[in-house]
Amino acid sequence: MVVEVKARKELVEDEQSIAAIEAALRNRSGWRFELVIDGSDPELGRSLGAPQIGNSIEEANELQRGGHVVAPLLLLWSATEGILRLLAARENVDLESLAPGYVTERLYTLGLLGREQYRILEEAVRLRNQAAHGFQVSVTRQELANIAAIARELLSELESKAA
Repeated sequence: MVVEVKARKELVEDEQSIAAIEAALRNRSGWRFELVIDGSDPELGRSLGAPQIGNSIEEANELQRGGHVVAPLLLLWSATEGILRLLAARENVDLESLAPGYVTERLYTLGLLGREQYRILEEAVRLRNQAAHGFQVSVTRQELANIAAIARELLSELESKAA
């Protein structure tokens, strides 16, 4: 067995090295080459704090007042995702993935989100995915209001328990 651990960014730099290892093992009986990429990304940075998240929610509200719907959706989701990560950290929830759908489902499963919150956030994830990946998306002002209300509610809950 040959094992070498690389950070994701090192893969591009070491492409020839990886190919050489694969070639060396290709004709060896009983050996095979498998490349496993750790999904974690140490360059993700630090999560936003509650004040910055609150500012993002207000900025999304201003964008919506200006007649925009997709930009506020993405900004609201960014804020909501930050809140969900803070909630998970506060409750010592181990997250195997930071994928939006996984985080939302995990917190709901643990009882940290109510059924209606989960339903709205699940739809928000669907809308966010469409918008973030360049698909047409139809977002209503009511959907934005629902997402913003949950974000404010969860943020308020986080801030009150931190005090």
